[in-house]
Amino acid sequence: MLQDKTICEVEIMPDYKKLYHKAYNAMTDAERLVDKAAAILRTTQQQCEKIYVDADDTPISLIDGGKEPKHDEK
Repeated sequence: MLQDKTICEVEIMPDYKKLYHKAYNAMTDAERLVDKAAAILRTTQQQCEKIYVDADDTPISLIDGGKEPKHDEK
């Protein structure tokens, strides 16, 4: 008499917990970098505004009078 043999198939599942933690950590690291970059840009803008406000109000004179050079037309 022949016996039915059942072959046990094993599915290999990815470690979703590990994948989730890796992606989450990368996201939070990137968020911190974006916040730091925004703070640097804000500080730079404030410094530039202060330089502008404190600048000498002497008018600027253009040497060439702002005229564009003439081009030869054919």
